[in-house]
Amino acid sequence: RVRDHREGLLAARLVHEFESQGTGWFWQTDREGLLTYISPKVAEALAEPDLPPIGRPLNNVFKMDNVSPGTERTLGFHLSSRTGFSDYPVRPATFSTVDSWWSMSGRPVIDSHGKFQGFIGSGSDLTEKRRAEAEITRLALFDGLTGLANRQRMRVSLDQTLNQSSHHQRSTAMFLLDLDRVKVVNDTLGHQTGDALLAQVAQRLLRSIGDAGLVGRLGGDEFQVVLPDEDNVETLSDLARSVIATLSQPYSIDGASITIGCSIGVAVAPRDGPDAETLVRNADLALYAAKADGRGVHRFYREELLHGAQNRR
Repeated sequence: RVRDHREGLLAARLVHEFESQGTGWFWQTDREGLLTYISPKVAEALAEPDLPPIGRPLNNVFKMDNVSPGTERTLGFHLSSRTGFSDYPVRPATFSTVDSWWSMSGRPVIDSHGKFQGFIGSGSDLTEKRRAEAEITRLALFDGLTGLANRQRMRVSLDQTLNQSSHHQRSTAMFLLDLDRVKVVNDTLGHQTGDALLAQVAQRLLRSIGDAGLVGRLGGDEFQVVLPDEDNVETLSDLARSVIATLSQPYSIDGASITIGCSIGVAVAPRDGPDAETLVRNADLALYAAKADGRGVHRFYREELLHGAQNRR
């Protein structure tokens, strides 16, 4: 009996050490699925004002990340069917002072008489892992300087938009933008000023486009806009002129007033190309025409531009 007592104290001490020092934690419910125990650090993160998690249904305390693979079945399903589950990503169902994520596992407890007693389980902290994954995704899909979508994200988005548009027989417009005189800014005022200028351009471009489309930076001083469900020439012309006028207003950076220009090439799918590669090429040809016509203007793609490019080649 003394030995059992010592072993019990040791187990309790080890559990306490594990709960307080590591990322792991434990939980337990009764037969009704109500929480009877949860490690203090998780209980603290879950506690709503005047409403601790103990005594509440497990699936009212945690909600699952339904986009994760292998988690089609809900916590409620496992509780009612009395089946075990493992490594389910969960987060607080309602109130939380922090953005927390956990991996959670559990199994039903059956006593010596074969009676179901509830669930017992464990969990581990996923918060830092999720934050790291989100940062990796952000770096992979967004331009570090401007915060706009980068070339990769724009291509994926364009492919998806064109695919959806073809199914629903809708049009998709694209703007390719090239800034004029940015190289002069870099050469005379330095790349730091040039970067600050590009960041301001991005904000103005976002405001100009608003909810009409997705704005991205392809690199250098080249930007792209994808405009779903739009093929009206007048609407696109008005928007292009508005963007050019907005981006051509003077910028104030470190006390210096800087003025640049902008040229835009416009192509519309499926008329100017059913796939991303063709549409981008034709928008680029339209941009080339805009620059050839004196810059600070927009031009639509037309077939003669392709013939002209082939002749030049």
